[in-house]
Amino acid sequence: MNRERRKEIEEIRGQLAELWDRLDTVRAEEEEAYDNLPQSIQDSERGETTLTGLQELEDALDLIDNAKDALDEAVGE
Repeated sequence: MNRERRKEIEEIRGQLAELWDRLDTVRAEEEEAYDNLPQSIQDSERGETTLTGLQELEDALDLIDNAKDALDEAVGE
């Protein structure tokens, strides 16, 4: 891989890292909001929906991690 394409991939990887940080902040805020709900609401359909959303955010974070790892492999890091 030439230097120009390697640099472009490294920039994209950096953007993914920034997106990961932003998404993790949203996830943490959502988790804190869930934790502050009364137990009765946590046990309700609303609480279950929130938990499902949190799991989806975790899955998205894992996918971003996988993409970053793949890009590292692509440029030989």
